[in-house]
Amino acid sequence: MQNIKKIKLVILLLVIAAAAAICVSIFNAENKKAAYIPSAPAVKIIQPQNATIEQSLTFSSYVEAVAVVPVIPLVSGRIVEYRAKTGMKVREGDILAQIDKEPFTQGMLQAKAAYESTENAYNRIAELYKSSGAGLQDFENARSQRDSAKAAYELARIQLKQTEIHAPVSGTILKAPLAKGNTANPQQPAAVIADLSTLIIRVHVPEKYFALFSENPKKLSVYAERPKNGESSQPIRAKAVIDTISPYIQADTKTFEAVFKLREHTELFKPGMFIEVHIVYGEYKDVPSLPLEVLKNDGSCYTYNPATKSVTVRNFPVSVKDNLHFMVPEELAREWFVLSGSYRVFDGQSVEVIEETAAAQTE
Repeated sequence: MQNIKKIKLVILLLVIAAAAAICVSIFNAENKKAAYIPSAPAVKIIQPQNATIEQSLTFSSYVEAVAVVPVIPLVSGRIVEYRAKTGMKVREGDILAQIDKEPFTQGMLQAKAAYESTENAYNRIAELYKSSGAGLQDFENARSQRDSAKAAYELARIQLKQTEIHAPVSGTILKAPLAKGNTANPQQPAAVIADLSTLIIRVHVPEKYFALFSENPKKLSVYAERPKNGESSQPIRAKAVIDTISPYIQADTKTFEAVFKLREHTELFKPGMFIEVHIVYGEYKDVPSLPLEVLKNDGSCYTYNPATKSVTVRNFPVSVKDNLHFMVPEELAREWFVLSGSYRVFDGQSVEVIEETAAAQTE
């Protein structure tokens, strides 16, 4: 009886062991089926588009008037009339201010009286000298006094005229710092005038571009751009031309000065305004191009093969590019390039295309 119980117990244990083995086998099989299989990296691809690429240099600078003329009073005195106003347009010779002329009128009259007195004295002594009634020394002293008084009289007349402060040039008044009742003097301008119809831009260009500027200046296209300033403002671009190029390099900064003159829209640019100068030195029209985002940090990129659904690394020199695009070699003009997702792939890897931009079809 005990043997039968032992046999049943052994059979039960074997059944349990077999069931456990079957469960473990099923569990392992399920785990193998659920094992993670990495998916192909997702990428966006693009074909080269025909476009125009401009090779250019960009510099920041400020607008200047070609000539800024301070109007300096030549005599000192109290201002009794002040016509100058900031922003006012004036012509050469217009009266900007009037200095009190009364002191200068009195000074001129005194100088005139002194001159007439010495002139009469000189005439008397000259007659006596002719008749030997006066010596040579007296004659020369009288002549010297007459000439000195005459010079003082002429100076007084000039100073009286200078109480009127005139515009020396035509233009627009940039500054009008004085007012009626102020004291004018040669140490402070009565106004500052500039010709705003002719505006220039000075740029300090690195030495390495000296040959580019000096050898073929007529081949350079220059644009001055007023950047967007605020939500309501729009960038404004105007053509400019090279006015002068410095013939030497500044040793301390290793730059040379180039001056450009605005040729259009001068009414939209004002002295002191911040602008960007774009100098185009190369233009390639209707060439296959791609966005700069296609290039990796090391300058390489990937092409996509639709047949194998894999990518291939490409390395070629990029010699023509602008701020947005670069030119693609003609032999790669019909290839697909990875635009986005290249940092997740390697050479020969299969990928999944989630977006593609084909080249524009030409008729």
